[in-house]
Amino acid sequence: DENLDALSYVNLGDGGIVVFRDPKESAKATGTATRTFDDAGDDHHDNAKPSDDDANNNNKTVVLVAPQQLRDFNLPYQLGWTNTDGPTLTFETPLHANVASFPVLPGDIVVVATDGLFDNVPLDEVASLVAAWDAAPPRRPADLAKQLCIRARDLALDEDRDSPFALLAKENDIMWGGTSSA
Repeated sequence: DENLDALSYVNLGDGGIVVFRDPKESAKATGTATRTFDDAGDDHHDNAKPSDDDANNNNKTVVLVAPQQLRDFNLPYQLGWTNTDGPTLTFETPLHANVASFPVLPGDIVVVATDGLFDNVPLDEVASLVAAWDAAPPRRPADLAKQLCIRARDLALDEDRDSPFALLAKENDIMWGGTSSA
């Protein structure tokens, strides 16, 4: 919303929206919880006051991670239609969507993606890819999207690592090795 300097969004299910911001700008903004990553993916801190090193390097601060909507582990809300009668509906309606607005600043980078990205690429690595893209003009959004897709595919095919999805499955006492099948 240009009039409000806000990102308004509707999210349903396990897709994601992440907003990245320059740490210098995050320090100026009030009311934002932040997490700063450098272009190597190192997590520096969980507050809104970046160090001088953060402000002078290619770091990105995560200022929004839109919540997923899940009935249970790996059971996301889904739009759909069913012709079954009875009190139990198997799909959600648009009324179940998470509708929200978030203040954005010039220079913020918004990544909107399916669970195919976030189930396979850790958030710190997404932040690193965003920071590297932002530091290397020309900054074409299609180039960043392609880099994120290639990385998600590469990691999804890597059977020797636990994906973020696999790690979350194990936290939920579900044995899941390797990559996400999302």
